Amino acid sequence: MDKILSREYPDIYKTLNRKNVNLQICMVEWIFSLFSSLIPLEIQLNFYEGFFAEGWSFFYKMSIAIMLSIDLSSPSYQDPEDIYIALKLGKNFDSNKEKLIEKWENIIKKAYKIEIKTST
Repeated sequence: MDKILSREYPDIYKTLNRKNVNLQICMVEWIFSLFSSLIPLEIQLNFYEGFFAEGWSFFYKMSIAIMLSIDLSSPSYQDPEDIYIALKLGKNFDSNKEKLIEKWENIIKKAYKIEIKTST
């Protein structure tokens, strides 16, 4: 993930480094749960279709899409802890179920559009 971010999303990479955020803290939960701890059950299939079609590259695309959905350079994210909470999407954005599903659908759509280079 660090290689992909530093090469293709240097602004996100620099912001996380400048704010001393260890991305692996979030990535462990994301990997073990394949986002099922975050994505509403009603649309998890949308993620799994991409994951089974593209493999781990789709997982990385989803990770990037989540990061792109949050303005990590915002002054409201000064402490690494604030960023960790944001990256877990506050264990979800909104108590309004429809808005929550819409937000996740947009993240998943964004993930499908992301292109990452496979060379290291």
